[in-house]
Amino acid sequence: MFLPFYLFKGVINPAISASTEVYLLQIPYFLLQIPYFLLQIPYFLLQIPYFLLHNLIKVVDCFMVVITTKIFQGQLLVEKKDEMVVVKSNEVIQASYKLSLNEQRIVLAAIAKIDSTKELSNKDGVTIRVDEIKDLLVSSDMNIKGYYQTLKLATDKLYERSILLDGEGSKRRWIYEVKYNKHHGDITLFFSPTIIPYLSALKGNFTKYKLEHISQFSSVHSIRIYELLCRWSFIGEKEIEIDELKHLLGLEDKYDRPSNFVNRVLVKAVDEINQYSNMRIKFGLRKTGKRITHIQLDFGIKTGKKRLKKGKNTMANFVANNPDLTKGKSEWEVRQMMEAGKGNG
Repeated sequence: MFLPFYLFKGVINPAISASTEVYLLQIPYFLLQIPYFLLQIPYFLLQIPYFLLHNLIKVVDCFMVVITTKIFQGQLLVEKKDEMVVVKSNEVIQASYKLSLNEQRIVLAAIAKIDSTKELSNKDGVTIRVDEIKDLLVSSDMNIKGYYQTLKLATDKLYERSILLDGEGSKRRWIYEVKYNKHHGDITLFFSPTIIPYLSALKGNFTKYKLEHISQFSSVHSIRIYELLCRWSFIGEKEIEIDELKHLLGLEDKYDRPSNFVNRVLVKAVDEINQYSNMRIKFGLRKTGKRITHIQLDFGIKTGKKRLKKGKNTMANFVANNPDLTKGKSEWEVRQMMEAGKGNG
């Protein structure tokens, strides 16, 4: 079949003709390969399910690794939060200041990362990651980006906040510098030099508690009252003027009617402390004339056995049972009456 080509080989262009002859001689070989390739098609078709299944297994494996890692990281974060301890000088505990719930939680999370036994300089920043604090933040956007924006907004406001540590109205800033790192999802706070001595290198006169005990509170006042209870925990009972408590909570200009303060602030705080924390508390009220002026608190650490026994002779019970006898009396005077056995227990 190649005879005509062979007869004319080299007539026009020997080089081109010889090359063309080689290609033409290969045609029968390629034609014979077609059945072989056709026979291979079923084999390749059978490989498709295997390929898909194999890669699906890989995807599932990767997905499980990611899920397992997230769960493990979540467990670590929960465990870490459980281990975080807030330590403050008692002067800070009994200071007057006003923070939002997110601002308060940011401050506490930062304080919990400070080693209170060592000295902290004003150049030592405290870094907080979003994944460390997201469970403590109140955010409308429940993703990392949303949590970071919430953290940033709260920190911006915190930068403007101050604390009153004396009776003269002298103000000190909580923090004097903030560094944002959106790429890494964290912020770094630098506490003010005048506040650092109340948070680090503490030798005594301080209060400490686990961050987990206040993590579920929805009221910032619950946190403050819980801190005061921890401060007074060795006493177990405390009478405090309503005006003084309002001052500590930064509510001097609100709740002119004591009953409003009790119903809207104190009752909620007591409920949250009893439900979510390691403390139990109940309270009573004392009047001066017709006006409620004092709050009697009975509190302590929760134990396996119920400690609020019926008929327990606490100050709150004594005042409740002897309203006329204790009317207008100071805490010291009421205690003296209790020790003397006056009135009804």
